[in-house]
Amino acid sequence: YRTSRVLGWSVREAQAGGLRYHSVREPEATCWALMTPRQVSDVVQTTHLEMIWNGSVAQVNQLSAYQIDA
Repeated sequence: YRTSRVLGWSVREAQAGGLRYHSVREPEATCWALMTPRQVSDVVQTTHLEMIWNGSVAQVNQLSAYQIDA
C-alpha cells in the first residue's frame, strides 16, 4: 500500500478535493476518489452492489440498477 499512501498524502497536502480517473472496468466511465464529501452537491444512484465478505470478497451481487436516458 506504500504507493497509494504516498499518493493519498500528496493529494491531502495539496488540499485537493480528490482524484478523477478512468474506470478500468468500463472504458467510457469516470471514477472519483474523494478526500471529503464537501465537493458533492448532487448524487445519481446507479447500482446497488452486495459484497459478501469471508476474509476476502467471496461474492458480489448486483441488487438493482437504474438507467438514466439522456
